[in-house]
Amino acid sequence: MNNSNEFKDLHTVFSERMRPIVFWTGAGLSSPHIPSWGGLANKLIEVAKNRAGEFNKTDSASVISQIQNANGIKDLWTRIGKIKSILGNETFSTEIKRIIGASDTIDIPKIYEQLWSLSPTGMVTLNLDLFTHRASTSHPSGLTPISHYPKKFNTALNFLKERKPFIAYPHGYLDYSDSWAFTRQDLDDLLKNNEYKAWLNILFRSATVIFIGVTADDVAITTFMDAIKKESNCDFIGNFWITDRADSTTDKWANDNGIRVIRYSNTDGSHSELISMIKELKKLVKEDDKNKEEPVTYSGAVINYDELLATNTNEQDPDVLVTKDEEVIRLELNKIVAGIFKEKDIKNRDIKYQEFLNKYERSIHRSWYVSTSGSGKFLGYTVTREVAGGAFGTVYAAHDNDGNQFAIKVLKPENFKKVDFYRNFRRGVNSLRIITNRKINGVVEFNDASEIPPSLIMEWIDGPSLQSLVAAQQTNNWYIRLKIALELSSVLIDSHGVPERVYHRDLRPANIMVSDFYANPDDWKVIVLDFDLSWHKGAEDASIMHSPALGYLAPEQRRKVEGQNSRSALVDSYGFGMTLYYLCSGVHPYPDQHLLPSWNKTVIDACLKLSCKEWKSLPAVIARLILNSTLENQYGRWSMAQINGEIESVNNAINGTTGVSGETIAEELAIHINTMASYKWSDDDSSARYTGVNGLKICVRFDHAKNKIILEVSWEYTGDQDWSRVERMLSSGLDNLNTTLLSFGWEENCNRRSRGFTIEASINIDAISINIISAAKNIDKAVGYASSISSF
Repeated sequence: MNNSNEFKDLHTVFSERMRPIVFWTGAGLSSPHIPSWGGLANKLIEVAKNRAGEFNKTDSASVISQIQNANGIKDLWTRIGKIKSILGNETFSTEIKRIIGASDTIDIPKIYEQLWSLSPTGMVTLNLDLFTHRASTSHPSGLTPISHYPKKFNTALNFLKERKPFIAYPHGYLDYSDSWAFTRQDLDDLLKNNEYKAWLNILFRSATVIFIGVTADDVAITTFMDAIKKESNCDFIGNFWITDRADSTTDKWANDNGIRVIRYSNTDGSHSELISMIKELKKLVKEDDKNKEEPVTYSGAVINYDELLATNTNEQDPDVLVTKDEEVIRLELNKIVAGIFKEKDIKNRDIKYQEFLNKYERSIHRSWYVSTSGSGKFLGYTVTREVAGGAFGTVYAAHDNDGNQFAIKVLKPENFKKVDFYRNFRRGVNSLRIITNRKINGVVEFNDASEIPPSLIMEWIDGPSLQSLVAAQQTNNWYIRLKIALELSSVLIDSHGVPERVYHRDLRPANIMVSDFYANPDDWKVIVLDFDLSWHKGAEDASIMHSPALGYLAPEQRRKVEGQNSRSALVDSYGFGMTLYYLCSGVHPYPDQHLLPSWNKTVIDACLKLSCKEWKSLPAVIARLILNSTLENQYGRWSMAQINGEIESVNNAINGTTGVSGETIAEELAIHINTMASYKWSDDDSSARYTGVNGLKICVRFDHAKNKIILEVSWEYTGDQDWSRVERMLSSGLDNLNTTLLSFGWEENCNRRSRGFTIEASINIDAISINIISAAKNIDKAVGYASSISSF
């Protein structure tokens, strides 16, 4: 196993899934099954030599001279360009397809399947071979990846938010020779492609990129990274390079580009050590971030512990201190713990702290008392009233001496002295402090905290909780639901993305506030409370056993689930999904409800009750989002980026703005086609499908590669119909069908078989998006002719 710090950090990346993970692969992974670039150049040169032997003596000598000249060129881009000019476009393309096309039939190198098994968001491959695509069946989602080709990256800027994994082919796809990037001119043209650079900018800003099978001097990578950094004035961080190279050039390239190097040995070319590393990445990182469990020191506790004891006053005598006013007790106790926490040796610190808890137990219990008379103090703040109470603590309204309003949450004393209780309390406080310092929008702002009693002082939020808002039936339209969902998902993505990686892990309607919902109905916003698990292991006792909170906790938080991590961004996907279910149904989920056979029907029924006239398919889309977010298998769940992308797309749809995905438009078209009223949606090929009683099949799908909507209508004679009558209708019916589709702008082709037909028509996505209703009516009319053929 690799024990480097770099590998340990990469292991954490895979275990926690805080950002989309993308592999960037080069020719090294396909070798020796497919020739490297240098090997490819040599094979092409052999072809050129053989051709030269077919020419007359003069022409042959000229070609041999050009070949020798090409062989002397060190730069592979320039060398292959020279070879291409010798062979000519047609021979060059034919030979490339012959050499690399072998990847369609030979065994797939195991490394590709291992990489896909890690469930990455996608792969960028500089190779033309077909291994990356063929191996994608190993992706845990089981979905066929979306392909992104050169010159079409402008249509794929939401690639990290798509429902399915992706494969990007910046250097071309084998079947399309005009997309290839083999020569210096090809590379220069790619460098001028602003859409590709914009795509790369998004990739490096938003994902963790892991380079593998590439070389340090690969200008196809470094040239673009340099250009993007210069144009965006931004350094890329948090990326990795897994390599078997051990030269100084490797380290220089990596350091210059903010990439951390992980090395492995590959003396026999089998990549066996690399495969072992990948298997290790599948194992969980079980430890929490210890930095987030540092003790919490109240800012008003400034006296050194040793100095305090040296004063030799009776204030620290437990029997005397317990008789003092509760506010005095709180302040004195926090002064003592502030001194204890200055101990650098963690073991000694914890021993002293436990001794302190035992010594001042009665005073500590008294410190929990909070007066709400309007004159009572709590750590210097004036408490005015109790706002809310729950299984974990009580929230009070308070203000400082300047009249600024704050919320004080005091955790309940039942778990006093329990190590897990304090660990989780500290983690929650420190996580909120981190998010506040990072200026993440949509999170309640941290102000102060205290360990005695465990309490958190936050900004005051004017507005109801999401739970009370839903209970009061104030979220009964899709504009409100989607705004809440969109803002909530954005907050979680931003929090996951900070260097300290903050997850919520206790997401539920009671922890979500809607600021100014009543005071400013046109400009309210979502505010998230209680980050990083105020709920803690061992809390599932009689006090909260029947609490609605448990239904929002992912299964791996409440019970051991083999191979799944309770510290993961995918835990928040589950909490989000259940929160969205509550937002749509008004019903709290209960633990493991997602395992019931009735769960799919429960979610679908709840969403379909909420019709949306602006976007008819919206309830069905949201139902699938909930189901995909609440899967038992953690690694099958949608990531927060996918969730956010889906909500963003349908939110844009109902608001009539740009940025609606092709899948969203395809499904909306299908639901408006009367003939397809009971369609079945498939995420695998982004399609809605329907089969009629007479065997007529209709499919509406979105083709990512072409950025088009595809309509397929087919029928095959089964022997149940009167063929003589069908045959009479066939010719005229198909003519009418085609004419109808063409009148709307569909491009179609018809394949008439001896006993049936298939029609495939396509149209640019923009032509559909501007008038979905008319397009549906056009299809209904066209399909009517097909129905008349199959009805006899």
